[in-house]
Amino acid sequence: MTEVRVKKDDIGLRFTDTLECEGVDFTTASAVLFLMKHQVSGAAISRTATSSNPAVGSIDVAYTSVAADLATVGKHDCEWQVTFSGGAVHTFPGGSYNVVNVLPDLN
Repeated sequence: MTEVRVKKDDIGLRFTDTLECEGVDFTTASAVLFLMKHQVSGAAISRTATSSNPAVGSIDVAYTSVAADLATVGKHDCEWQVTFSGGAVHTFPGGSYNVVNVLPDLN
């Protein structure tokens, strides 16, 4: 699990990760989503992410935040959802979540 701390209402923050799963052919990935859910309120977002360097076993993914993404202070569970051309869906990280901790502004 990775935890990132950011400030409320920040725009344009880039979240990146390298997803790894032995034997998975990421060259057949057709879509990647960045999913984030507030741990207390349950408010959730689902945003289209970008991917690069697909290979067997790994793929690089990225998402750049927009205004609404970081409007709520608190901890948010995050994951990446990869859809493959055959319809299979894999979610990363498996067994846990990454966490984005949105801190309040000082003003």
